[in-house]
Amino acid sequence: MISDFTSATMITSALSILFLVVCLFRLHHDYFEDAFREGMFGLRDELFDFGVRGELAFSHPAYQLLRTTMNGFIRYGHRLSIIQVALIAMTRKRSLTQPSFIDQWEVALRECPPEVRVKLLGLRRRMNIFVAIHMIRVSPLALLLLFALLPSSILGLLISQAFSRIKVSSRRWMTNEMDSTALAIGASKELASACA
Repeated sequence: MISDFTSATMITSALSILFLVVCLFRLHHDYFEDAFREGMFGLRDELFDFGVRGELAFSHPAYQLLRTTMNGFIRYGHRLSIIQVALIAMTRKRSLTQPSFIDQWEVALRECPPEVRVKLLGLRRRMNIFVAIHMIRVSPLALLLLFALLPSSILGLLISQAFSRIKVSSRRWMTNEMDSTALAIGASKELASACA
């Protein structure tokens, strides 16, 4: 027989868990949608200031393309999720009349001076980071995977710290070669994207 105290504890525990689930999957979703839009508004303001300073004309295709894209994210940010993006990517048919964003972007960037190009690429990179973080934040599946992988990441960090204390010259040589190769590949991709 369950005592009255145990029954009351079970009911309050169930209500507490229900409250936490509602907070996690509903209230936090609304908060992160607002935070995402606020971040996009900030980026769009930076782009506008860029135009006000005369570094890029408001009529320039790169300005218009980036501003239009940011406006699209602001307007439809509430629909962004990993599943939604995957479904769009799988079902979207390539339009023959309108070039893709990246095709338009590369053409528009060719007309920009190098210092302007670097700033525009930085704004676009930050925009894409906002989008990626937003999609992870509002996806229950992504949050679950993140929290499931977090303990293993911490364990990996502890193991890497233990290995860093081992002073083996062959290990140093191997990591130096891997890091140097990664640096060269990263630099070549950054140079290629900065020049595109």
